[in-house]
Amino acid sequence: MKKIIQNSKEHKLLALKAAREAEKVLPIFEKHSKDKRPRKAIQAARDWARGKIKWGKARKSALNAHAAARKTKNLEARYAARACGHAAATCHVVGHVRGVKYYIGKIREELKSFRQHSRGSWLFRNSDRFFLVQLSALRHKPMRHLPYLIFPSWYE
Repeated sequence: MKKIIQNSKEHKLLALKAAREAEKVLPIFEKHSKDKRPRKAIQAARDWARGKIKWGKARKSALNAHAAARKTKNLEARYAARACGHAAATCHVVGHVRGVKYYIGKIREELKSFRQHSRGSWLFRNSDRFFLVQLSALRHKPMRHLPYLIFPSWYE
């Protein structure tokens, strides 16, 4: 991987790309919260790349976006705000661009897991993983089989 020099043309281009990617998931956050800090963080990343503000102000916007993420209860909204925070933090340290990618991936995982489930399902949460138990399976099997239905990999 090519080393990117701080404040170089490549660094600014990377910050613009990170802001563009984070903006794609911003509606997820805005659906659950009226907080404008993640949007301001994206704008700060763009302003820094265009030379309108110093990186210190962009970094402060990044920290504010992460604070907004901590306030929201919805997991996808939290990940979206974190992606926006990392987009703004890319101005400070290039490596934060990986955080944007990471949190967008986490949103995709969450949305994919919810889309695959039918209406007649129960969703169990253990740590950060979601496990599905079909209600029809519970009707035909005794409750002692419940751990097997939720955590089948334990019994392989």
